[in-house]
Order: sequence, then C-alpha cells, then structure tokens
Amino acid sequence: EYISPQNATIETVKNQAKKKHKTRTIVLLVLSILFLVAAVVTPIIVLTAKKKPNYVEENAGDWLLRYNANATPKTYDIVRYLGEGKDGKVTIPAKIDGIQVNYILANAFNANANSNMKNITSIEFEEGSMISAIGNNAFEGCSRITEITLPTSVKSVGAYAFRNCTGLEKLYIGNAYGFTFGENALMGASSLSSIEILGSYDENGNKTSLGDLGNLGSDNNNLNIIIGEGVNGLNGFVADGVKTLTVYNFDELQVNGTEEQLSS
Repeated sequence: EYISPQNATIETVKNQAKKKHKTRTIVLLVLSILFLVAAVVTPIIVLTAKKKPNYVEENAGDWLLRYNANATPKTYDIVRYLGEGKDGKVTIPAKIDGIQVNYILANAFNANANSNMKNITSIEFEEGSMISAIGNNAFEGCSRITEITLPTSVKSVGAYAFRNCTGLEKLYIGNAYGFTFGENALMGASSLSSIEILGSYDENGNKTSLGDLGNLGSDNNNLNIIIGEGVNGLNGFVADGVKTLTVYNFDELQVNGTEEQLSS
C-alpha cells in the first residue's frame, strides 16, 4: 500500500503524540504513587518522633518523681524517696495523685543518697501496685530492713539493688514468671536466710516452671529458696552467685555455680 510522504509525516506525528501521552501518563502515575507513599509515611515519621521520651521531674510530698511528657496516659517513676519514714516505715504507693507508679529507678531508696533510709525498718508496697522494675542499687545500704515482699507485678530487680542490706533476712517474690535478678543483687545481704517464691503464673494465670533467676550474688553460706504451691516445676531453674542452696518442695534441681542440696 502506497503512503504518501505527507501521510507518513502525519502518521509519525500521531505516533510521537501517542508516545508522549503514554510517557506523561506513566510519569503522573509514578508521581501519584510517590505522593500516596509520602502521605502515609510522613505521619508515621512524625508519630515516631513524638514518641521520643521527654522526661520531666516533679516533687509530690515525700517523692521525687519522673514522667514522660510525650506519653499518654501519664505514669510516674520514683526517682528518689525524700521522706523520713514515719515510725521507721515506708509504704511505696501504687498511685500518686491518682497516677500509676510504674518503676523504681536506680538509687531511689539508697541509704547513701538519703541517710534517713538507714533508720527504716520496713518497706511495703501498697496493694494494687503495678511496679514492674526495681533499678540498680535501689535499696542499697538499707541495713535495718528485715524482710520485703515484692508484688506480683515486679519482673526485674537491678544490679546491687539490695547490696549491704545487712539486716535483710527474708525476701518474698510474688510472681517468679519472667522474673530476674540483676548482677549481684543481694551482695552483702549477709543475714538473708530465705527467698520464698510464692508462685510463677503466666499472663493467663497458669502455673509455670521456675526459670533463670539470674545472679543473686549472695554472701550467705546457707540460703534457702522456698518454692510455693504456685510453681509447676524447676525446668531450667538457675540461681547463680549462691554458695550453698537449699530448695524445698521439689526433688529435682538445676543450679549453676552452687553446691546443691535438696530437702522435701
């Protein structure tokens, strides 16, 4: 079929126009996709940036507290106990001014930071406490405390938390599920005779085996670990840093770095 030069030129122009239109369509499509991605990603970046902690400290009676100004709902961490302890007792509140207390930070009750703590004989956690962690050296040097019961919410005790608590005789752990001691948490607690584990329950309330308690660093040559009925077994149980250990209520034990003794 014969195509005149004039018609050929027209056809070429039409093809070029089609190619330009196709290219323009692709470019617009790509730009639209990029715009949509930017619209989705940018708020995420902004939200992520907003989540960066902005800690603010404030006083509330006997307590120096910290909260994250960028977090909702507002919760408190205990930075320092500032009081004297009425009749030698300190009760750690579950809430302060209606705001939940989540953490006890490092050195919060350290007797070297607050000399009044050397006269404290009793530390109690208020009923309903949701405190999940106790920081390093938190109760160091509280030499007159004889026993302490950790609420079921506590999952970690920091390094040297009870160092040189020379009067501490008994420590009760409310729930050992996921619980660990930091390095040498009980170093210098020379009077400690027993750690009683009241239970080990998962988030569904089921009994579980007792796991790795971490490095206790106990100086006591005859430390008893008493395991309550709320524990289902000792699969993987480890308690480092204990010189001599007696475990009640079970006939099987796996312990690293200790002389093993079993009692029924």
